[in-house]
Amino acid sequence: MSIGLCHHYSFKLARSTVKDSAMTRWLVPISILLVWALWFGGEMTLFLSVIALFGTDRSLGFQAAPVLFHAFEKYQIFLSLLAVLLGVIGFAITRRKPYLIILGLFWAATICALVSTLAITPEIVRLREAGLTGTDQFKSAHGKSMWLYVAEAVALLLAGLIIPMLLTNRRADTTPPASAPQA
Repeated sequence: MSIGLCHHYSFKLARSTVKDSAMTRWLVPISILLVWALWFGGEMTLFLSVIALFGTDRSLGFQAAPVLFHAFEKYQIFLSLLAVLLGVIGFAITRRKPYLIILGLFWAATICALVSTLAITPEIVRLREAGLTGTDQFKSAHGKSMWLYVAEAVALLLAGLIIPMLLTNRRADTTPPASAPQA
């Protein structure tokens, strides 16, 4: 029993030490900000690039857009997983509500990215390679992809609005531990 008690207090002491460290006050939130900026900025750049390509030369758009989307899909999956990992680390250390909210938004955006990449894009590629870009089936798959990208962008935008809260050192936004007595 005493070993378990010592382990409990040593973990609690270690967590409180880490919780008040520069890592949790600056490194984790700044890392989340950088990953979010790369992810959201990359998505906005993708949108603008594809719109510009199709607006300038439609045939060039048909050639270049798939290459851009394919490259971005790998990039966004990497960043999404990194963002979720950083959100988990931040919340595990601090138990602050803004980390939990951002983590939920990152998960939502990650799910959109995964569904688009693993389910919708292969269908779009198959139809494009078969020369069926004018069909209702292609338009439907393209529409689903577009809505997933929009949902992802909205989730990321909302996360970006909350990220500044991570840089504050407020104690009022902490989630009480499960063992805390209820008021």
